[in-house]
Amino acid sequence: MPVQGSFVIGADHPSLPGHFPGDPIVPAAVFLDLASEFIQANTGRRVTAISVAKFNQPVLPGKTCILSMQVKADAASVSAVIDGEVAFSLTALLQDGAAHD
Repeated sequence: MPVQGSFVIGADHPSLPGHFPGDPIVPAAVFLDLASEFIQANTGRRVTAISVAKFNQPVLPGKTCILSMQVKADAASVSAVIDGEVAFSLTALLQDGAAHD
């Protein structure tokens, strides 16, 4: 069963004034960061790499983004739906499950 969560990037997010002035869209790096945090929070494992990422549409601030994650072995797949459409998806490689110092 997929793990789900959601977030909204507010119009006051610090990345928006320069991306793009007067017509802001949320930068892809913000999504990568939030998806990595979501994965780590729900698996207890660190993301070691993003092996695939696909951005299907620009995302405006204030939109609710619904994340859905599936984990298989050492990889997590996340998709993000906004207004019923997949806005982005990615596959992240995870640190192995053994304890690390």
